[in-house]
Amino acid sequence: MEYHNYYTYQSTPIHAREFDHPTIKPKEILYNKIKISSNEGDLVFDPYMGSGTTAVACKELNRNYVGCEINPKYIDIANKRLSNIQQSLF
Repeated sequence: MEYHNYYTYQSTPIHAREFDHPTIKPKEILYNKIKISSNEGDLVFDPYMGSGTTAVACKELNRNYVGCEINPKYIDIANKRLSNIQQSLF
């Protein structure tokens, strides 16, 4: 895989509606960042967890994660997303 300083992923409004968060990030961007900056079993910290996309990517890539979020609505969304993820998809 070749890495660049830019991304061309398309974020769809469907994801924003599905997870009810205004600034949801494409998981593919997070996969790349997590893969090149950590190893399986490492700990990734997300200080603004939102709907949990970073945590989902970590779980799918066999990384540990810690996230902070102050909005109870987004905490519920992130927990629901995480409960539906299976590890070792890749």
